[in-house]
Amino acid sequence: MLLKNILKLSTEIVGIATKEHKPTDEIISRYFRAKSSIGSTERKLISEIVFLHLRFFGFTKYIVNLFAHMWKNDNTLALTLTLYINLLLYPSNIENISSLVSKLTSQTKENRTLENYIIETLNEKFSLNEIRHRIISLVCEVDRLVFNYQTEKIDTENNDSLTIISARYSIPEFILSSWIKFYPMQYVDVFKLAESLLLPAPTTLRLNSNTLSRQSIIDKLREQGINSFPTKLSPFGIQLEKRINISQNELFKKGLIEIQDEGSQLVCLACNPKPKDKILDACAGAGGKSLFLALLQNDQGEILANDTNYFKLKELQKRTRRSGLKSISIHHFKHNKHSLQERYFDIVLVDAPCSGIGTARRNPIHKWWLTPKILQNLAKRQVELMQFYSKFVKKGGFLVYSTCSLMPEENLFVVEQFMRQNPNFIPVPLEPAFDNFNINIKFYENNDFQITLFPHIHQTDGFFIAKLKYAT
Repeated sequence: MLLKNILKLSTEIVGIATKEHKPTDEIISRYFRAKSSIGSTERKLISEIVFLHLRFFGFTKYIVNLFAHMWKNDNTLALTLTLYINLLLYPSNIENISSLVSKLTSQTKENRTLENYIIETLNEKFSLNEIRHRIISLVCEVDRLVFNYQTEKIDTENNDSLTIISARYSIPEFILSSWIKFYPMQYVDVFKLAESLLLPAPTTLRLNSNTLSRQSIIDKLREQGINSFPTKLSPFGIQLEKRINISQNELFKKGLIEIQDEGSQLVCLACNPKPKDKILDACAGAGGKSLFLALLQNDQGEILANDTNYFKLKELQKRTRRSGLKSISIHHFKHNKHSLQERYFDIVLVDAPCSGIGTARRNPIHKWWLTPKILQNLAKRQVELMQFYSKFVKKGGFLVYSTCSLMPEENLFVVEQFMRQNPNFIPVPLEPAFDNFNINIKFYENNDFQITLFPHIHQTDGFFIAKLKYAT
């Protein structure tokens, strides 16, 4: 298949992804099922291009608008422009795409590199020097603004500076504005944070058995030609050197490893369960955290995985069987009916449905789905979830709230509102829980009960964790 056709198919998927409110990987899978003649190399290449374009959607759109009088709605060219932006600024982002193109073109009569294709295609329609000048000018102007940020505060209410910074880092303005207002610059460089979401996320595994050490898993992967290394924070995590489909690996099929981001692992480690604790995983989904909590308890506790989505709970049952864990049971919360017992659980984990901005490296469409109104509605629902599930925490038990969001409106603001309404829940420092697993992690303040994990600082997905204790 010619590269031009690859970009055409990629453009079709991007068009669907920006209209449908569904995960991009689901859209891609559905698209490929409908076009079964597309080969495996082409599928990998299309997927890589789609996700890259969605990560850089705002940046590319800004440059396209500068040439609007010449563009003529050619969305295939927009994807080519995304590739060119990365060729100039983030060449490592397209290394895998380039190698797939080389593999593909070696099988066809189209004997040219990805770089040649990009340059030739854009040169046919525009002045490549002018495009390059516009891209570099944007980057330089934003670099100047960011450098002067400490002394020349950016007006987040009405300032053209915010518009071009938003374009440069491909992040909606209201998200960037929220970060600038909330995060202290001496701790969190919000511009590096935004830039980190332009890079692909690694594949992170978690040890899923107490019978093998982390090093032994790393050694077994190396024997298969898969290079990996220990994660920096979680003592159970393994990061792959290259992104591959690990689900077909025998170690995965035997339940010895699971796919779980290091930030998600840290949520479970913050719970710090005792072996016999009764745990409610209130918004369990497909149960990745339930599985890890069971491992931390040596399968001796009682874990109830609760969710409104029955199909996700069925997936958890499959994962539980593969892992050989016996302490997890499921509870389908249906039509506001439940059989949960109040003041019963030692730990209630509310991993609340959220914007998913913290996973934007993996799911970049989340950046473009979110609006101020949706954010407001999410925060309202998150407070309601905390309020509802808090009644199942026993006296002296713990309520752990987490999201995979980087928005303070979904994180600290939600927890603070809950605490104002529920003074019997008091903050509990997270540091002792992390110390129990020899995790050395920096907090903004001593004895802090909450933490936000950042891709550019912690090399995890973006997560928020807060821990409260029911005192009376």
